[in-house]
Amino acid sequence: MQILFGITFLGIITGLFGFVFHAFGKEKKFFVVATIATLIGFISLTALIIAQAVSNGINKVQPYTILAWFMLLTYFISENKYRMRILGALFMPIVTVTISTPIFTGTKSDISTSTLKSEFFTTLHVVLILVSLTLFFLAFSEAVIYLLKARALKSHDSSALDDRLPALEKLEKIFLGTFNFGWITMTSGLLIAMLSIDYSAKNWGFDAKIIWGLTIWGFYTILFFLHMMKKIDPRNLTRSVTFLFVVVITFWIALSTNKIGPASKVPAQTEQGAL
Repeated sequence: MQILFGITFLGIITGLFGFVFHAFGKEKKFFVVATIATLIGFISLTALIIAQAVSNGINKVQPYTILAWFMLLTYFISENKYRMRILGALFMPIVTVTISTPIFTGTKSDISTSTLKSEFFTTLHVVLILVSLTLFFLAFSEAVIYLLKARALKSHDSSALDDRLPALEKLEKIFLGTFNFGWITMTSGLLIAMLSIDYSAKNWGFDAKIIWGLTIWGFYTILFFLHMMKKIDPRNLTRSVTFLFVVVITFWIALSTNKIGPASKVPAQTEQGAL
């Protein structure tokens, strides 16, 4: 399994640098190398998850590993569908941080234990939250791309991005679709948790993951309804999403280093997998 993880990590890192070089240098060979390396990393990560699931059970697979898998799959689908050539330079750093988190923080949580009453609902809750986080991170990347395109058009310097990005109107549509679906999946995941949580569990309401999840969902919901009521235009919405991304990452770092709340006192092997 260490070999598979090594191949995964090497593929993702190589892809990251390749996409960044492509974004700045615009040479197609960098994009091709990055795509191949990322695909190898994705295949290796898939094999790693299968090996861990067969060996220890699917509930023992690291949530960060599954999140990285969802993110890579989403990247390939999005890139194949929309052809946003600089998406990898924005999205792959988040994937890299995700797959590296257990290494540098010593996090060893899994999804086998939770305050939810049913293992099925625990798994469903975690999957929905991981998918929603994937979509939110993708929405952040698309928001940055939208802002870059809008700025280029405003300064009449669109030629540098036109060959690698769709029209601004299409970028807006892509971003809003990702943003909306991300909120739907996150809300669904939290509703499942609320309806099936064991409220008799000690201090469940003060668990760091619950505080983190509700805080992020609260900000996300405000933006979602402002958008639905047309109280915020797409450009300000993209700016707000970039700010929310900073909030998410801040909480994520704090949780990963076990600095928030009573959860920091819980041994790593018994940490809740519910996000």
